[in-house]
Amino acid sequence: MYGVTNIFFDDVSAAAAQETYYQTLSAYVHQQAAGSLTMLNPGTVPDQSYINAGDILAIFEGDYSTYQSTTFPAWVKSYAASHFFHIIYNVTAGEMPGVLTKAEQNNAGYVYATDDILPNPYDTVPSYLPSEASTAHSNCST
Repeated sequence: MYGVTNIFFDDVSAAAAQETYYQTLSAYVHQQAAGSLTMLNPGTVPDQSYINAGDILAIFEGDYSTYQSTTFPAWVKSYAASHFFHIIYNVTAGEMPGVLTKAEQNNAGYVYATDDILPNPYDTVPSYLPSEASTAHSNCST
């Protein structure tokens, strides 16, 4: 009815024993719409087998302070950055360049950063979004 093709599965288990369950869900989504994407969000690095369970894995979900000290296993760099997503909250506009640098260093092809905080860092858009959008637009060649 709405033309939804991509699915975000939240609160996904990171345990190896559950990987086939998520692989089955992703396969179902792909059968329903050619070219669809599935994103799995365990919020932490799951077992490496999960690389086959979904198209994109959210392997970090936490605040800026925790993100700065987080290290990721070496196997993450064995795959294309387009497989990995980092979600970081409590990020100021001034901290954004550091977040993006760290995400690139840690092979994350997708990043969601917001200045919002717990208990629900997803109930508003970042206050600096208009400024970032303007900067991005001014740097476009079209």
